[in-house]
Amino acid sequence: MHTTTLKSGLIVCAALVTLGTWSSTVTARDRSSSVTGPNGHTASRQTVRSEGNVNSTATGPNGQTASRAVARTPQATEAVITLPNGQTVVRQTTRQP
Repeated sequence: MHTTTLKSGLIVCAALVTLGTWSSTVTARDRSSSVTGPNGHTASRQTVRSEGNVNSTATGPNGQTASRAVARTPQATEAVITLPNGQTVVRQTTRQP
């Protein structure tokens, strides 16, 4: 009877370790979309999200590209936006504990 309890405990322990490993693994989410207007021009957007970070690129019907990259930590957030004309805008936010 004692060995059955020990085996059951080991199985439960192994299951918890496996579940903990799966839950700590964060996978990136990729999304993409495109739309075609009435004149046949296409615009597209691709976004990747992982662990609070976001990278997004949009291409307009004229071929110009804009991008946005957001990096988040418990202490701060930084967003870098690159406009189609090449101009870059940076926004930084810090958090107090």
